[in-house]
Amino acid sequence: MLQKFSKTLSLFCIVLYEDLRQAIGVKFHEPNYRRANFRSSTMHWKIKARIQNAVSLLPSSVSYATYYWIQRHFGSLKRMNPVNRLKAGVETWKKIQELGYTPIEKVFLEVGTGRVPMAPVAYWLMGAKSIITIDLNPYMKEELIRESLEYISDNKEEIQKLFGSLLDK
Repeated sequence: MLQKFSKTLSLFCIVLYEDLRQAIGVKFHEPNYRRANFRSSTMHWKIKARIQNAVSLLPSSVSYATYYWIQRHFGSLKRMNPVNRLKAGVETWKKIQELGYTPIEKVFLEVGTGRVPMAPVAYWLMGAKSIITIDLNPYMKEELIRESLEYISDNKEEIQKLFGSLLDK
C-alpha cells in the first residue's frame, strides 16, 4: 500500500513539476533520434520500459542500486556532462527575470532533484540565497556530483560562456 502511494505521489510530483515548468515557459529538450527508422527507436523505448518495470518489482534497496548500475553502464550516466542540467537552471533563472522578478538572494525549491542536483548548483552560481532540494527517492549520488563538479572545473570557459553575465562573481 505504501509503495503504491509512493509511486502515485511520485507521478503526481513529476506531472506537477512538468506543468509548472511549462507554465513558466521552460522548454523541454526533445530526444535526438540518430536513426531515421522510427520503429527501431520505438523498440529501444519498449526495451527500456520493460527493464524499468522489471527493476521496479524488486525491493527498493535493490531496485535503486540495480537501476543505477544499468544507467551508469549503459545509459545517460555513463559519462557525466552537467551542461544540459546547468542550462535548465539558467533558462529557468532567465524566465523568472523575464516575468519581472529578481531571483538574486531568493530561496529556491527543487522538486524531484534526481541523481545530480545541477539546476540547484546553477541557481547558487547565479546568486540564489539558498536552495532546498527534495526527492521522494534517494537517487542522489556523491560520485556523480563529484564528476559533475570536476567537469565544471575542467571546462571553465564553456561554463562561463553558458552563464554569461548571470554568473555571480
